[in-house]
Amino acid sequence: VAVTGVQTCALPILQLAEIAAQQAQDAVDDTTLKAPFAGVIGAVAINPGDLVSPSAPAITLTDPDRITVQLVVSEADLPGLAAGQFGIATFDALPGRTYVVQTTGVSNIPTVTQGVVTYQAQADILGGDVLRAQRGRLGDLYRTRGVLPPGASDADVQALTDRLAAQPLPAPGMNAAIAIVEQVVPNALIVPSAAVRKQGQQNVVFVQAADGTTQRVPVTVGVIDGTSTAITSGVKEGDRVVTSGLTATATGTGTTAAGGGGAPPFGPR
Repeated sequence: VAVTGVQTCALPILQLAEIAAQQAQDAVDDTTLKAPFAGVIGAVAINPGDLVSPSAPAITLTDPDRITVQLVVSEADLPGLAAGQFGIATFDALPGRTYVVQTTGVSNIPTVTQGVVTYQAQADILGGDVLRAQRGRLGDLYRTRGVLPPGASDADVQALTDRLAAQPLPAPGMNAAIAIVEQVVPNALIVPSAAVRKQGQQNVVFVQAADGTTQRVPVTVGVIDGTSTAITSGVKEGDRVVTSGLTATATGTGTTAAGGGGAPPFGPR
């Protein structure tokens, strides 16, 4: 009985010793910082001899091919926004440069500032091989956002993608204006959004006749890209519509439903 009792007590003691040894080994391993991804060290926040807490950041690591941007999204833009969509970013500090972004997440939690409701979203600015891998999906983006002409070929798309992939990414902290393409509608009939007016439950435009008079015409609207609205019925290509005291011509070209806008300063992650 005595021998059995010794064996029964020895087993838990051995397990406790193994756990203690593993904890000691983990503590030793934790003294080595391991990068979660390949990148470039942008900043070092600690020095030898510093007393730091376990949660204190030690190093800022940047990915040379991707930077994350935080987007501020309006109520009107939120419904059509989803992860995986592509867009175009421009920077006042970098005139003449265009960058491709891809949304990675959209939050439905509102932020209210002085009565204005906005939402948060994230997007990656793509560069290098990450951008080149997406070249087959970027033709519509380039054409609809005016980066390439509507008739641009696949070879043009590839050449532009290679050029954008080779340019350096923006510096952290810069502000961007971003337009995310939600939907592409080829060969749509479009009018300036300012020409479409709401009267009761109906959308209408005012069409200018040959004698200079105007006629109220009910229309059915499609997608909207902020400046242009697609019209699916009610007017035809070539009709002159009135907008803010001026006239414009309905044109048959592609349009997009786009969201986005100004973004706050962003940084790498």
